[in-house]
Amino acid sequence: MSPARPSVPAALRLLPLLPLLLPLLLPCPPTVRGDCGLPPEVPNALPALGGNTSFPERTTITYTCNEGFVKIPGKPDSVICLSDNQWSEVAEFCNQKQCPNPGELQNGHINITTDILYGSPIYFSCNTGYKLVGATSSYCSLLDNTVKWSKPLPECIEIHCPEPPKIDNGYIQEEHEVYVYRQSITYGCNKGFTLVGKSSIYCAVQDNEGEWSDPPPQCKGKSSGPKPPPTPQKPTTVNISTTRAPPTPQKLTTKPITVNAPATQRTPVPKATTSFHATSTSKGKEMSPSGAVSLIYGHTCITLTVLLVTLVTIGYLN
Repeated sequence: MSPARPSVPAALRLLPLLPLLLPLLLPCPPTVRGDCGLPPEVPNALPALGGNTSFPERTTITYTCNEGFVKIPGKPDSVICLSDNQWSEVAEFCNQKQCPNPGELQNGHINITTDILYGSPIYFSCNTGYKLVGATSSYCSLLDNTVKWSKPLPECIEIHCPEPPKIDNGYIQEEHEVYVYRQSITYGCNKGFTLVGKSSIYCAVQDNEGEWSDPPPQCKGKSSGPKPPPTPQKPTTVNISTTRAPPTPQKLTTKPITVNAPATQRTPVPKATTSFHATSTSKGKEMSPSGAVSLIYGHTCITLTVLLVTLVTIGYLN
């Protein structure tokens, strides 16, 4: 019978397993019950953490609205760490601050695209016939912890047209010192001239500048050509016809004739009447000087003839 081996203690048999069992034998930290991590994020707000990253049960964290935002009255602004290591629910409670009413833009418009809350823009424009002087837009900004408009209101200044052009041989009816948008003027021409073009033009606006709608008209007179030469006068012939009675033939005698008449008595001379007709080949024109001379000459001859016949007759009767 063989001798019995000495028995190995059970503890020694566990030595090879010691490295595996060592971590289990180290002391473990005690479990913290009810701790919460970082609180949830809230739009437009920041939590007051105090530099901590975990919070025990029943810890209350309060939020503060960011600049430009304001707390909505009646809504909660804090959370609580609950026993299940969860934070209580919280809704958005910060709203944008509102800028004051921008006012009215005289002779223009203010275009509010959405609202007048913090960060919102507005745009400016002027009515037709007015020019904008200043900023074209502004936005609600934060200045000294107060929301204000970033730019002041601009101005809308009335646009004027230049002085209307003058025209030769014409004038402008009812002139004015200034001419504004859509104001019209009317041209007229001096006597003897005719207006060519548009008699009325008006003040228009192009690229924020005033200009006249059309060019001015013109005043044109009738064209004065060379004068026609005078019509030559045709010579006028005057035919004068005279009618005279032939003298009565007298018998001649050798009987002496004695004429007894007072020395102071004049022998009456009978009047002779001569009629004549003048005809002209040119109707309605005056007699030519040559015709007048012929007329006088004929009248003188007739008068002398009648006088001679009268003297002979008186001598014969006596």
